[in-house]
Amino acid sequence: MSEILFDRISKHYDKEETIKNLTLKIEDGEIISLLGPSGCGKTTTLKILAGLVNPDFGTVYMDGINVNPLPAEKRGAVIVFQDHRLFPHMTVGGNIEFGLRMQKVPKRTRREKVEEMLKFMELEEHGGKFPDQISGGQKQRAAIARSLIINPKVLLLDEPFSNLDQRLKEEMRSFIVEIQKKLKITTILVTHDKEDALMTSKKIGVMFQGELKQYGTPEELYEEPSSIEVAKFFGEVNEFSIDHEDEHRIHTYLGAFNKTRLSMKRGVYYSKLLVRPEAVEIYYEEHSENMISGLVMERIYAGEKTYYSILCGERILKASVVGNCHWNEGQRVFLKIEGKNTMLVK
Repeated sequence: MSEILFDRISKHYDKEETIKNLTLKIEDGEIISLLGPSGCGKTTTLKILAGLVNPDFGTVYMDGINVNPLPAEKRGAVIVFQDHRLFPHMTVGGNIEFGLRMQKVPKRTRREKVEEMLKFMELEEHGGKFPDQISGGQKQRAAIARSLIINPKVLLLDEPFSNLDQRLKEEMRSFIVEIQKKLKITTILVTHDKEDALMTSKKIGVMFQGELKQYGTPEELYEEPSSIEVAKFFGEVNEFSIDHEDEHRIHTYLGAFNKTRLSMKRGVYYSKLLVRPEAVEIYYEEHSENMISGLVMERIYAGEKTYYSILCGERILKASVVGNCHWNEGQRVFLKIEGKNTMLVK
């Protein structure tokens, strides 16, 4: 286990800044995700920590020690890449054993450790098979087992679920969380899928174009995003400009909102009001103040939720309602915006 600190890390490739002044602290034994689109610097961040890439500026600390001068094999950080990188000419057991062979661990000890790891990873029946004889999920387990058997301080997972179908993805997410809890190993998972991050990690760092835009719990990122781009990455939002504000309310195209219902920090200028679709309540009749009249333009039933596009004046408002609701296309409805999942951004 190890505490990690990226201190003002920057990296350039071909005069383009891949990572821009990254500062991030990861607590000992924590599992976190780095989330963002392809090319945002997530994998480069892992490679810098593992010692496969050198930063141009900044320092990486592990347990308070500057590891910039240390080669990869001295750091205790291992990466499991999305393509597994298992040796095709070796059995599953042979792949898992490889790191111990490189460390010149005695043969008998190696065999005992491999048997233990096969059992721990639920691969007992597959130790003698070759990689092309096992499933994608089993390959992922074998790749993780090969990394864990050398007792690393930090486990780095680069898009571990990208090549799996939905069922295997859900299975592997649960499996990785279970392993991390048992071993209490500091783990960083890189993904472009917000669901992967939300289902595995207590904290998530959102990256765009080499910058860490926000780092926090899933609740903080979803309910209190620092920017429109972070908000949109975690789900659809209705976006409205703030026309003006007075002492108690802000005024938008949707009407007036009490400041006490919104998380407003003193001294911060907010330009946008964001409303999640689930914050839009739909009614047949107008029964309270600040309700908005609208016309249902589209209804999509999707099992757990029903999604609506509602024309309000000249703007389309997106709404989602739990269950099979029966407001139909062409129907006049009245909308109310609740405080939760309504947020302000700069």
